[in-house]
Amino acid sequence: MANYKLVATSAMGLESIVADEVKELGFQTKTENGKIYFEGDETAIAKTNMWLRVADRVRVIVENSTQQHSMTYSNKQKHFHGNNIYQSTQTSQ
Repeated sequence: MANYKLVATSAMGLESIVADEVKELGFQTKTENGKIYFEGDETAIAKTNMWLRVADRVRVIVENSTQQHSMTYSNKQKHFHGNNIYQSTQTSQ
């Protein structure tokens, strides 16, 4: 089975309770504001969705990009829908 990076979200101030619940299920945790990070397989996803009482959601982390390489939605939209894309894709004859 594949191992996934997971995050359980919670309301601010309830992180320690959610972290304790995740630890009771047998996972090591790292806690930040409103987020509890842990790793597990498909069984862990189902298990935590069933048994975490205080967490809002359990999510799979798909991509972890740095701010330096990310573009805002409006910048992406300008890039793909602006005139610049047509100028940059034309070939010289």
